[in-house]
Amino acid sequence: MFLFENDFRASTKTIRGVRYITVSFYSGDKDIFQKVGGLIKSDFSTTKIAEITKESLVDDGIAIA
Repeated sequence: MFLFENDFRASTKTIRGVRYITVSFYSGDKDIFQKVGGLIKSDFSTTKIAEITKESLVDDGIAIA
């Protein structure tokens, strides 16, 4: 079950004669589908790769032939 903006869900469970009620309320600005879509989109975005120079290789201890 998915909760959308201003939705709530109540569930009950009885344990040893005591009835427990749990209420979940969601008031976020995005629903679950928008949130997951944003996470997927950010995984496929490109980043600028730093330029590799002779100095950076030497600083990292990489031998240059």
